Order: sequence, then structure tokens, then C-alpha cells
Amino acid sequence: MQRTFRNLQDSVAIHVAGPVSNMSTDLKTQVKYAINSALSFLTNRIRFQQLKSDVTITLFNGQNVYELPDRVSHVVKNTAYYVPTGRAIGDVMEQEWNLHGQNARNDNGAPEAFSDFDYNPVTNKLRIKVYPTPGSSEDGKAIKMYAYKSPAAMSDDDDIPPLPEQLHEILVHGAIILGFSNFIDQQSLLVHSQAWQQGIRQASRFKDPMMGRRRPLKQSPHQGRRFGALSNVDFDTLRS
Repeated sequence: MQRTFRNLQDSVAIHVAGPVSNMSTDLKTQVKYAINSALSFLTNRIRFQQLKSDVTITLFNGQNVYELPDRVSHVVKNTAYYVPTGRAIGDVMEQEWNLHGQNARNDNGAPEAFSDFDYNPVTNKLRIKVYPTPGSSEDGKAIKMYAYKSPAAMSDDDDIPPLPEQLHEILVHGAIILGFSNFIDQQSLLVHSQAWQQGIRQASRFKDPMMGRRRPLKQSPHQGRRFGALSNVDFDTLRS
């Protein structure tokens, strides 16, 4: 059953301190924080389709590092492609690229591979590096990919958790375990702990089936099954 943020707050409050209307402002804030903590914990462990979106990155001449949008936490493997041609862009680790000598290349051109390699410590955004560096012919062109975004914290009472409806209720158990384990008796704590663990196992059945796995550079990182018009990356050319 679909639950709103207010529904979840009411459910948590009943177990720890009575109706929300009778709670202090500080305790209400703690309840909200605990629910969002449970949501964050769950979505960090499991990639849900509800959190997946397409990302477009505009290329610039001479620039090979690009920030992804706010809250992007993970790039879906094997989904990136260069928009003008529809050619798949390989997903590799930077070490793999360097191992095959590609770091010695000084030519510019359309991206053939990329790595999601770190976070910008100032903006706290995930960054990717594309290989080779785009040149003047690629300036203003774009690459696209799928990525998962961490959910924004719920704040309005009418907010709906970005999860399958079947999983909304387990956020109540998670919030109690993560935020109020010292507020309830041990028997109740055990009940909520078991329900939370069972909920996590249940949630794993809803993970996005489009998850990819990183492949060695010597293999094609894109099988073309979901993008029929896309061609595989020619890694023989990359290594030449």
C-alpha cells in the first residue's frame, strides 16, 4: 500500500512516543530524519528502477572530465553512447585504459570509453573522464547514459517514497531501528529488527534488472541488447 511521508511519520510515532500531534518539535524532526535515513540506507544497498534516469553530458573542446548532475550516485554499466553516431562508449577503469597504453594517446576525438572515477570534493558530484579528449569537432555534441540518483530527502507530508509500494512499510521498521532503538523495549526492538531485515531481503527482489557489470577492456563493454541501433566499441582499434 502506498504511504505518504506523513503516514510513515504517524506509524513511527505510535511505536516510540504516541501520536505525532503530541510530539515535541525536536522529536518530530528526529522521526523525519530516521525515516529518511532508512530510505537512504535502502537505496544505497539496492538500485531501484524508480531512481534511474537518463543523463546527457555536453562535450567541450579540450575537456575530458565532466561532472554528472546532482545526486547521481552510480552510472548504469553498458548504457553510454555518443549521440551523433549512436556508437556505444566503453565503460572502463582508468587503470585498464592506462594498462593498454591509451593514456599515451595525445589525439582528440569522439569519446570511445569513459570511467566514473571520483567525486568533486567541492560540489560533491560524481565525475567521469572520457577517452580520448573531445576535440573541436566534438564541441557541443553530447553523450548519453543511464544513471541512478540518490533520493532527495522527503520533507513535505505528501511526499511519496521513491520505492515500490510494497516496500513503503519497511521504512517504518528501518526508522525505528536506525533512530529509536533506545526508545523501545527489547522485545519490540527484536520484532522491528526482524521485520527490517526481512524487508531488506524483500527489497532485493525489486532491484533494477538493467544492472550491468564492468567488463575487462579487452571485451566489448556493450552487448547492444537494449540499444539495437548501437554498435559495439571496436577495442582492437582502441589498442592499436
